[in-house]
Order: sequence, then C-alpha cells, then structure tokens
Amino acid sequence: SRLKKNTLAPIGKVANPKVEEIEWTANITQAWALVTTKKPHGIVLRDEKNRFAGFLSNEDLMSVKNNLDVVANEV
Repeated sequence: SRLKKNTLAPIGKVANPKVEEIEWTANITQAWALVTTKKPHGIVLRDEKNRFAGFLSNEDLMSVKNNLDVVANEV
C-alpha cells in the first residue's frame, strides 16, 4: 500500500533539512533577517557555549513578529 511505502522511505526524503543556527542572545530583528535571507525551515538556538538551547520555527517567529507589529502600530 501507499502508506507502507511512505513509512519505509528514508527520513532524508521526507525531512526538510534546511535549518539555520543563531545565538541565544540574538534579537528578533536578527532572527527575522536570517529567515528572510536564508529561508530556513527553522532556527536552532545556541547558548554561549554553543550548546543546543532551543528551536524556533518560522511559525513561532512570525507570531512574535506579528505581535510586535501590533504593539508598534498602537504606539
């Protein structure tokens, strides 16, 4: 069946490997610039010792940006 064929596919065939990295201390503007220039599927956040500190999806970043735009328009 088609479902069984898809479940046997290598993960590399179905995963979106386009992920960028940014420092945990970067600001929203820097993250947004990374998204608009590199167009990654998401961003891995690294702490000051280059350890994994989190993952920011484009949806998460868009939500934050939209909230900031609303606040800016209210001022």
